[in-house]
Amino acid sequence: MRLRIGTRSSELAQCQSKRVEQQLQFKYQSDRCLIQTEGDINQEKSLSELGGKGVFVKAIEQALLDDQIDIGVHSFKDMTSQPPDELVLAGFLTPEAVRDSIVLAQNSPYHSWTDLGEATRIGTDSLRRKAMLQALGYQGKIEPIRGNVKTRIQKCDDGEYDAVILSEAGLIRLGLTERISASLDPSQCPPAPGQGVIALQVRRDRVELIEACQAITEPEQAFKSEFEWTVLQHLGLDCGYPFGLYTQYWQNQLTAQFMIGSQDQLWQSQRIYQGQSAIDAAKLLSEELLAWIQKHA
Repeated sequence: MRLRIGTRSSELAQCQSKRVEQQLQFKYQSDRCLIQTEGDINQEKSLSELGGKGVFVKAIEQALLDDQIDIGVHSFKDMTSQPPDELVLAGFLTPEAVRDSIVLAQNSPYHSWTDLGEATRIGTDSLRRKAMLQALGYQGKIEPIRGNVKTRIQKCDDGEYDAVILSEAGLIRLGLTERISASLDPSQCPPAPGQGVIALQVRRDRVELIEACQAITEPEQAFKSEFEWTVLQHLGLDCGYPFGLYTQYWQNQLTAQFMIGSQDQLWQSQRIYQGQSAIDAAKLLSEELLAWIQKHA
């Protein structure tokens, strides 16, 4: 049996699909199916105008429902909180890094992003990253930017921005680590839930495929991803609020460092859960976050 693995057509998405294909070689040969999503086609509007990060996911999910592909490969951080009932997230590949990285323009006169003053511009389309930069004391302009990783870096090098902020995992996968000017501490600057994680989605009735995806998922990553996914499902958040979540799991203890923002406030804190299931811990954190949102909405 040859698997049909569906992925977006970008270079980064194909790097991620290749990793999945290699890890599944113990049982399956595969063919890669490139799928254009709404987020790839429409590069003019912001993600919030398009309806959130789910625009990178829906076409792949539809291909699964239509039996055009067997496995959908996603960047976990792009997943919507409510996929179709017929589909299930069956596997999660551990990221090389979860941090955000700042890339300065080539030949930048600045030695560090912390030198960027009020007249400078940083490009990001993320409410979370915008809130994070402001919390770190950046006084310049934060302007929206669209495009894949290399396109964003090129826009920066062309002078449209003085810096851009990107997922470090993506830069590693594309061989662009030399462009990293600074890596932000995830305990102080929590990443998007699932940042860097490669998520595998299949039809719920494909039991053999579910088991194969589970087989290539490390237990610690499965626990962390189940926790983060459950939090997202309870919150129903996409791009409506700045929200970051950094999860660590070791010796039956889960540490969740998070940030969430409203129009005029930012809450950043940490919770530790010992001996609880991922779902139970997620419910506890979600209750606190929902109460905060209700109070500050």
